[in-house]
Amino acid sequence: SSELIPPSPPSSLSPSALAHSLFNPVMEGGSIDVDMLKRELRARGKPPNATREAGHVYSTQRPPAAVAEEPGSIFGNSRGGPLAGNRARGPVPTSDAEVLPGDMGGLHAGQVRSVASRATDAERVLDLSGKQLPRFPTAVLRQLAMMRGPKGCASALEAVSEVHVSGNNLVRLLAGQDEQAQGEEQALDADEDLWAQLAHCRTLDAAQNALSALPEVLRLLPALRKLKLSGNRIDVHLLDELLLPDGPAARPDAFLSQLQLVDLSENNLRLLPAALLRAPALHTLVLRRNKLASLGDDSLHLGGWRHVSMPSLTYLDLSANGLADLADMPHVLANGGAPELLELDLSDNELHAIPFALGHVRSLATLLVAGNPQRAIGRKVLELGPAAVLQALRNMTPASGGGLTPRRSGPDTPPTRSSSAPFSAPPTLPRESAAGAKAGAGPSTEERAAAQKRLAELSEGLRVDGVGRATMSNAKRFAVKKEIAKLTKELGSALDG
Repeated sequence: SSELIPPSPPSSLSPSALAHSLFNPVMEGGSIDVDMLKRELRARGKPPNATREAGHVYSTQRPPAAVAEEPGSIFGNSRGGPLAGNRARGPVPTSDAEVLPGDMGGLHAGQVRSVASRATDAERVLDLSGKQLPRFPTAVLRQLAMMRGPKGCASALEAVSEVHVSGNNLVRLLAGQDEQAQGEEQALDADEDLWAQLAHCRTLDAAQNALSALPEVLRLLPALRKLKLSGNRIDVHLLDELLLPDGPAARPDAFLSQLQLVDLSENNLRLLPAALLRAPALHTLVLRRNKLASLGDDSLHLGGWRHVSMPSLTYLDLSANGLADLADMPHVLANGGAPELLELDLSDNELHAIPFALGHVRSLATLLVAGNPQRAIGRKVLELGPAAVLQALRNMTPASGGGLTPRRSGPDTPPTRSSSAPFSAPPTLPRESAAGAKAGAGPSTEERAAAQKRLAELSEGLRVDGVGRATMSNAKRFAVKKEIAKLTKELGSALDG
């Protein structure tokens, strides 16, 4: 081997030449004698201040033009030396170009590892939202599957509690068989196996994408409770097939029975997701800003309203749909179809009449009807708040019209429900006793306003419960419902007085 030429003194090197010599791309992937390297660096001394202030110059930041190294430097040169043969191979690929197992979905290796690492913190949230991903990066799931999980979980993937992929360009969460190249069926099966390992996932947030359907593998997630799918293109037929695979007459299975919150707003739905109206644990259903012009049996393509049963539903949002016909829904609700319903939002629709049967839904505390062309409930009543609207409906009787407008003829006339249809009688509201009347004439205007404000706050709290990451406990939810019922009764008594 040739003898090393002593290096030049540090004072003879310019900062740029020293930087290029110290951080040569060939050096990054080469192999060199460590003792020889130490002697070389000691002989050079400390780098000039200009180089230290500028920081390291990495190969990915340096222009491709070659810089001549000093003769005889152990860092490689064109005249020969220990690493002369490495120059032809070029720089070793960085982490940005590294390929990990699975579909990386447009992310580079560093991003995949970073997302997987953040998913192992205390909240256990896999957050891929707002990254404009064209495909779901299953490489992240693979990384988590190889990472150690907390006690009781086989891997970090099993411990994930929430998956957030909102604000991307996803057409589907799992590639279909038709998108797999020949011979890649095993890869698809492996991706399904990864999804099935999300045993503790309670929330899937896939809002603001271009999804038309959900993968069947979601049925294997035993802890899934919340589906946030607003701003997509969900096909209601495919959704019902996923939720009720055995048909409309089948009883809700374990998957449908465990759902508690579903948000399908802004999906251009023209039909109601009938399967969700049979989910026994569902407490929040958001269907705002769709195209549900009617709630007739034709809109419930799985058997009509006779199959509807929503024993846990507390919040139903049908606002901004262009609804002109509520069909049997008010009477189903009044007859106990949703015995826990606290808030019903029908605002910003095309309702020419508000059926008086809605006033006899025993549990209902908030009814929002503003933004409709109806005239039975005046502006002054609307300004008094939801409790006043409900009391106005309760004061209506079939003989007085019950909020129904005269039936008009013509093919464009929306059908109206006959006011003689049966419904449960409203609860008897307590009136002030004679002693109470002597003591005062009931709550003052300020007290009523404070009570209405408190009622609105409680109803809003129930409405947004679970929409974020915080969820009420069962005890807290029960206490809120109890207070809402109490306030509703007090305000109703004041209006009767």
